[in-house]
Amino acid sequence: MPLSLKYTLAFLVAILALVVISWGSEKPPAKRRATDEADAQLLSLWEASSRNQADTSLGRRVVEELVARLEKAGEIEAHVPHLQGMKDLLAPDGLLRVLSWQHEMGDRSYLYMGVVAYRAGRRGELRVVALEDRQLPVGDGNIKPEWERMSFGPAEWLGAGYYDIQDFSYADGQNYLLLGIAGGSPFVQRRVVETLEVRPDGTLRFGVPAIRDLRSRRCRLLFSYNARVAMTVHLLDNRRVVLLDHLSPASGQYRGMPQFYGPDFSQDALRLLSSGEWRLEKDVVVEAPRDGAHR
Repeated sequence: MPLSLKYTLAFLVAILALVVISWGSEKPPAKRRATDEADAQLLSLWEASSRNQADTSLGRRVVEELVARLEKAGEIEAHVPHLQGMKDLLAPDGLLRVLSWQHEMGDRSYLYMGVVAYRAGRRGELRVVALEDRQLPVGDGNIKPEWERMSFGPAEWLGAGYYDIQDFSYADGQNYLLLGIAGGSPFVQRRVVETLEVRPDGTLRFGVPAIRDLRSRRCRLLFSYNARVAMTVHLLDNRRVVLLDHLSPASGQYRGMPQFYGPDFSQDALRLLSSGEWRLEKDVVVEAPRDGAHR
């Protein structure tokens, strides 16, 4: 066979192989159209909800659509289109996903909505639950001690928009640490370091007593401070430490008035121990925070 003909045949075979591979990797047209249509419907609903946040019925329809989509897909990492303003987090262990967002109400308060998809262990069935915000009042910003000790299910959620998540094991359980913004007012911003447990029976429980200092044990940390300043709450050091700006009043006369609190240039930290507890440490020196694993 002439050399030129061999090259021609080899070229044609290579082209045919590329066509077959490309064709085989594409979604069937009908399935692709169905996905595109479902995405378009969800995006349209999300945009309508974003334009009128006080109409929470639209937000609840978004929740219903997300629950239905994830349940139908049967996968934690099922495709959800990018929705501006929604936080979509996947835990590093791949067993829990949290989608959360806020609605600004007419009275300048916030209502949070969310969905959690998870498995109890690697072989557990996929479960998808909606979160119901209990709407703890912001008021003057003061935090009641019992709020940090409460434990509750998804229907009594302490609403927040979460921006980072880390799995850990406390008392041999499947647990998660969540960092979030938990409401505010024109004068006060509130942050939360939340704990979450997937219980042996497969149910979710917010509030694991895994946070401790020298005097007490808590299920979460809540912080209130002036709405015009920023507070650092970041995971770092291989995601085993949470860096926390220490908050102080602008002067002694404002003690107990969170609207006058802000970072005082010192820092505290939550450190994960081998026991699975997170120990609160005061006045620490730490390296600059690294970016979290946001989705």
